[in-house]
Amino acid sequence: MRIALAFAVLAGFFVAVLAVTAGAGVLAVYAFAHGFGAAALTLALGAVLLTTALGGALVRAARIVQQPAGAPLTRDDQPSLWRVVDELAVAAGTRAPDDVRLVVGVNAVAWEQTRMVGLRTGRRYLLIGLPLVAGLTVGELRAMIAHELGHYGDRYARLATLVQRTDGALVLTAAQLTGVLGWLVGHYSRLSTRVAAAVNRELEFHADKAAVAATGAATARAMLGRLGPLTAAWAHFEREFLALVPDSGRTPPLLLGFRAFLDDPDVRERLAGLDVALFEDPPRSPFDTHPPVRERIAAMAGGGPATVDDRRAWTLLADLPALERGLDHGSGPAADWPEVVARAHAARAERRAGTLADAARASGVAEHGTADEVLAALGRGELLRLGEPLIADGTPASRLVDTVVELLGALVVTELLHSGRATLGLDWSGRTRVVLVDGSEPDVLDLVEPAVVDPREAEAARRAVAALCDRTLTD
Repeated sequence: MRIALAFAVLAGFFVAVLAVTAGAGVLAVYAFAHGFGAAALTLALGAVLLTTALGGALVRAARIVQQPAGAPLTRDDQPSLWRVVDELAVAAGTRAPDDVRLVVGVNAVAWEQTRMVGLRTGRRYLLIGLPLVAGLTVGELRAMIAHELGHYGDRYARLATLVQRTDGALVLTAAQLTGVLGWLVGHYSRLSTRVAAAVNRELEFHADKAAVAATGAATARAMLGRLGPLTAAWAHFEREFLALVPDSGRTPPLLLGFRAFLDDPDVRERLAGLDVALFEDPPRSPFDTHPPVRERIAAMAGGGPATVDDRRAWTLLADLPALERGLDHGSGPAADWPEVVARAHAARAERRAGTLADAARASGVAEHGTADEVLAALGRGELLRLGEPLIADGTPASRLVDTVVELLGALVVTELLHSGRATLGLDWSGRTRVVLVDGSEPDVLDLVEPAVVDPREAEAARRAVAALCDRTLTD
């Protein structure tokens, strides 16, 4: 019923366009035949402009062809993966993809290049996210691939996919239009998207059946249950670690790094709580394209014989280093994650230290801008004077203390690194580890914060920093 409604709504747009255009043309002919030349000309011009605007928008939308991204996983180079893909395509009752690629992101999707506003299909692609390869088992990845191929499996799935493509073309058409016409078509496309979203939610249940049939309900449920935690973990990994790569000037191993991140005890503990949250009903929107996870898991039952395969999903892939080079995620020679983290944090500390040193020199509280000079100035109660250049550069006065604590900590870390008294260690929780030559790990921010807050604490902090850097103070 929903799919019939979706086709009716989508067809209604094209019927309405033809009806309005034809109606304006008929009225123009009628007006001209009965001596209303001006009205006829206006109607004819309106019909031409409407046809031109909508036709042009449709043509521009039809010319937009999505291009694949990622590292190609060819049949010759990845025979193990392709055996799985071919097997699952047969089980789903559809043709295998023409091209499989590894992409950066927690997603797997099968899609087809289309033309003629989605009516004509071309090459079929299967994109597999690297975080899924790192975080799923072989059995769970099989369930994921079966689900994606299930979107094309039978008559209902093909019709639902056609609804999605046609709605996408309508949205693209609306984006090409402006003015009143753009407003009208935009509102109509919102209606079609809402109806198409309902069809897509049904299609997700339909594709889940393909996953259950291929791998058994337990494996399919496990796959769905892993997606939420993996998505949260990858977002943190991107924010805290991938963001370090440009500063490091190195190219780390993504998959092995993310796997090590997932295996960290602190990370595992934080992710464990997400499994429960996934089963709480989230706020529902009529534009949601996926049903809640717990509804999908509850609907999974029966299926074929369970095929448990607890090997890591990456065992299906050959030559991972070469594949990762194809993702273009680095900025220099290959290096392991400890080196990447150390180099990046050192570069960031150097920049922050330079900011404070420049402010100290510009404000006149320190000749050379060293940590010792800054701490001495703080002891003299010159925080506000030190902060004047920082505030002038945009630091809010309300955050001056926090900013100086952060910058002074970076200045101390930089001096420790330059003196050879410390190195920076890897901590998958995201904390910057300062490791002294004796193996101890001081909290530099905790050390300098009292001096920024209270001038009376500055001298103790100054002596403690001197001891860390193994230098003698001169009063």
